Amino acid sequence: RGCPVPCQSSYDFSKWNDLRKQHVKQVTCQNDNDRQAVVFAVDGEDARQYFETQWRGHRQQQQQQSAATKSSSSTQQQQSSSNSNSATPSSSSSNPHYPVRAYEWAIRLGAKGHEAATFAKLHKEGDIWDYISALVARSGIVRFQPWIARDVKALIKSSEVPMNWPYTAIYVHRDNNDGPVKDGEQQPSEFIPFYNYLKQWDDIKCSNGGNQAYPVYIATNDPRRIREEIDRLPKDSGGNTILRECHRLKFIFTPVGESLHILE
Repeated sequence: RGCPVPCQSSYDFSKWNDLRKQHVKQVTCQNDNDRQAVVFAVDGEDARQYFETQWRGHRQQQQQQSAATKSSSSTQQQQSSSNSNSATPSSSSSNPHYPVRAYEWAIRLGAKGHEAATFAKLHKEGDIWDYISALVARSGIVRFQPWIARDVKALIKSSEVPMNWPYTAIYVHRDNNDGPVKDGEQQPSEFIPFYNYLKQWDDIKCSNGGNQAYPVYIATNDPRRIREEIDRLPKDSGGNTILRECHRLKFIFTPVGESLHILE
């Protein structure tokens, strides 16, 4: 975790992709700092198949352990009931059973002890994928290619989205931005007014006394109409939107027209 992308001078995306297609799973190459790196070239499907194969074995092992524990408990109860002179045995405290390999795998991904134990006890495939996705996202293993990371960083910087302050993001997608044409005249578009998206502030404590407007990031394919709707809302002297005479909001839109690869 935290390591740079390996062998950037000698391997680019095309070369890694060619190795993946050739099913060359392991490559030893030279990093820019002159250290050698062992790289596994896999795609998402390869990783998924590996994960499913490993966890099928883990689940089978877990089921076998559970069945063995139940069988042992049933045998003890039968032996106890057949001996009338012995006292009734108390319920044995069973230690949690989970695949050790799953626990250690989660630890290597950066999970804490209790997180790894919880992960190793999961049975349902959906729960397993949700948990492992969170661990992988937090680990930093999955990262953008350097040029994509560069463009994303530039895009975020140009959008004025605060990185050290909480903000709300709203996604608005509209299919028919201009509406149908009937009898030679443009008809109004049918869509949910943007004002309806702001009703989430109805149940939020008033922030009118704050000195800083709360940022709201808008991701949309219809920025022109949404800007027009926002312009019709009340404003303060600084141009911030006043919502219900209580909340001060600053709307931030996705930059457009920039020469960034991510927008092409």
